[in-house]
Amino acid sequence: MVNALTSNSYMKTSNPIQPINASQSSILSTSSNRGTKATVDKATLSNKNNFSLIYDRSFSIQKGCVTIESIKNDLSNTTYFVEKNIQSIYRQLDIPLSTQMKIRVGRDGSIIVNGNSPQSEKLAEEINKNKDLSNAIRRMSMLSSVLEAIRKHKEFVDAYNKDPFAAVERYGSLLEDGHDYHVIFLIKDGSIDTTVEYI
Repeated sequence: MVNALTSNSYMKTSNPIQPINASQSSILSTSSNRGTKATVDKATLSNKNNFSLIYDRSFSIQKGCVTIESIKNDLSNTTYFVEKNIQSIYRQLDIPLSTQMKIRVGRDGSIIVNGNSPQSEKLAEEINKNKDLSNAIRRMSMLSSVLEAIRKHKEFVDAYNKDPFAAVERYGSLLEDGHDYHVIFLIKDGSIDTTVEYI
């Protein structure tokens, strides 16, 4: 399965999808294409299977091996950074920490905030003008999408090994173009909960 991650942190799928063993999905090898024009970095699962992750240069991972565990650690560290900064902005804007807000990355790459607070627009403004924070939220969205794509792929592989026809019927949407991973971050009491939807 090939998954493409656009610069605004949405994953798109393209055919074909090829089943791999679960053991093959634990290590990613990275490579970079460099030239005079804008380029993308690629992370491809080992053993030359067709599952690859293509993401914008701003999210590039250092050349070498990347494990699923290292992606999870990266997401955890990035989330911690975002939580601390969001808490600071809440205090700055006199927003109670108990106030619930939803944050996501828009298709244009901007950070969008939805919430019942009249300060939600101001919160979005403060986030977007903070380059480090807004980039960290984009990175969280990208990493969450990557982990969800890997999880779904492993589910498909397990199901395919048991019953190929039933697996294709159940996970048929993974074989189709035009689907995205939409990531929503729910902020409440200074913490972030992540929801990833495959639409």
